[in-house]
Amino acid sequence: MLQAHVLLRFAGYGVWNVYGKHGRQRPSAERAVVPNAHPAIITLGEAERILSVNQEQARVAPDRSSDRTQSVPGHNGRYLLTGGVLVSG
Repeated sequence: MLQAHVLLRFAGYGVWNVYGKHGRQRPSAERAVVPNAHPAIITLGEAERILSVNQEQARVAPDRSSDRTQSVPGHNGRYLLTGGVLVSG
């Protein structure tokens, strides 16, 4: 779902300086945030509720990043060529 700085934009805030060099996200203290930069699509309360739902789902959902190495070239997985679609017996 949406990140906090994107939700602020939907709530009418202007947010700049989110990413630094090499695409790294800057801390929220270094970002430039301007209230009432444009008309809001959602309220700030709705944005906070969406953010809390995102955080809850992140805690509940399992981390599947370790499953990705099977289809990545250079890794020795038994599903390397087919991505898990075809499995020989």
